[in-house]
Amino acid sequence: MQQVHEAEFDFSRFTHSGHRWLFRDFNEIQSGASDGPGYAFLWSIRYLARGLFRTKLAGIVAELGMLWVRLFDKLTPEAFAIDSTSGVFFIGRKASTSLKAKDMIAYYRGAGRL
Repeated sequence: MQQVHEAEFDFSRFTHSGHRWLFRDFNEIQSGASDGPGYAFLWSIRYLARGLFRTKLAGIVAELGMLWVRLFDKLTPEAFAIDSTSGVFFIGRKASTSLKAKDMIAYYRGAGRL
């Protein structure tokens, strides 16, 4: 849920489950949302203003005026944050076996399951 922010060097995005599959040769130690949906919303505000006014400064000013929406990140349950975050993380340790594709459905911890 992020706009391109590394210009020509911005190649991919991974969801929480996408990270798990990417690191399927690792045992998960910890994973989750690094930011919440409020932060993702701020990215959208920034890029909307940049597009409308065709300047990075407009995006910064618009975002500064809306920083308070990040307060909602603390109130968002993890399952909803995982589905709407602007970033996720995965910490793991090399495993002796790989995660199987059939296990990925059970791994999903987002709100879509509720």
